[in-house]
Amino acid sequence: MKLIYIQSLSRSGSTFLQQVLAAQTGMVSLGEIERVLKNASLQREDPYDQARRVAGNTRTHDKSPCSCGEPRETCEFWNPLLNRIQGLPLADCYRELMGHFDASYPEQVLIDSSKVAGGHLRNYVDNELVQTEDVRVILLIRDFRAWCYSMQKWKKVRYATGKYPPGYHSYLADAYRWMVNNRRAVRTLTSGPVKFCIVSHERLVFQFEQEMSRILGFLGRDANSLELSHPPQGHELFGSQSMKRNEGEAYRIAPRYDASWMSDNRATCYGPILYPVASFNNYVHENLAKAA
Repeated sequence: MKLIYIQSLSRSGSTFLQQVLAAQTGMVSLGEIERVLKNASLQREDPYDQARRVAGNTRTHDKSPCSCGEPRETCEFWNPLLNRIQGLPLADCYRELMGHFDASYPEQVLIDSSKVAGGHLRNYVDNELVQTEDVRVILLIRDFRAWCYSMQKWKKVRYATGKYPPGYHSYLADAYRWMVNNRRAVRTLTSGPVKFCIVSHERLVFQFEQEMSRILGFLGRDANSLELSHPPQGHELFGSQSMKRNEGEAYRIAPRYDASWMSDNRATCYGPILYPVASFNNYVHENLAKAA
C-alpha cells in the first residue's frame, strides 16, 4: 500500500482522522494535496482564503503555519516543491509531488485528505503514479444534522465564493446536497476498482478505539497497533487550524465532538420534507459504516 485517500464532504472530520492515521508508524499526511497543487498550478490565491477576506474573516490559511510547525515559506517539504511547480499542468504537479515524497519519505505511506470524489483515480491511478492495488480509500460521513449545522455557520463565507441564487446555501438545500453527494460517493466507490471503507464520524468519535481497530484492519495493519501518543508525521497547509499543535506542546490524540447542533431544531421543523435524507443518514450510520 502506497496511498490512503480520505474522501468526504467539507467539515466532516477529515482533519482529525488524518492526524490519527499520521500518528501511526510508516504513515505521512500531506493534507489536502489537490487544493495545494491546483493553487500552485493556476498560480492563484486559494479561493476560500479570498472568500474569508471578503466575508471579514481574518483567519486565512495563507497566514497559518504548516502542521510541521514551520511557516509555509520555510517548510522543508512544501517550499522547494511549490517553487518548482508554479504554473505547471496539474498532472505534472502530481508527478513532481510523488517524486519529492518518495525522496523525502522512502517506504512511507502517503495520506491524502483532498476529500474530492474520484481524486484517487484521476490524480494518481490514471496518471500511473500508483497502482490500483496500492490505494485504499476511506469515505468519511458525518451525521447530516451535524454537517448542515456546521455548514450554516459558514454560510457568509460560502456565498462569498461566487454568485448563488437566494436559498442555494439554505439548511434544506444543504441537507439534500449532503444526501446526493454521499449517495453518489457510495455508488461510485462500490462500482470502482479500489478497496474502500466507509466510516461514520460519530462512531469514530464515540467508539474511537473500536473504529480505529476496524480502520487499521482495513489498511492491512494490526488492529491492536493503535498509537496515540506520537505527534502526527506530515506537512498539512490546510485543515482545521484549531487542531494544529504548537511546538513543544505535549501531545495526546483525543477525540472531540461539537454537539452544539443538538440544540438546532431545523431538522425536526422540516419533518417529512427531510424523510429521504434522514432515511439515508440512518442507513449509512447503522449499516454501511458497520461493514467490515
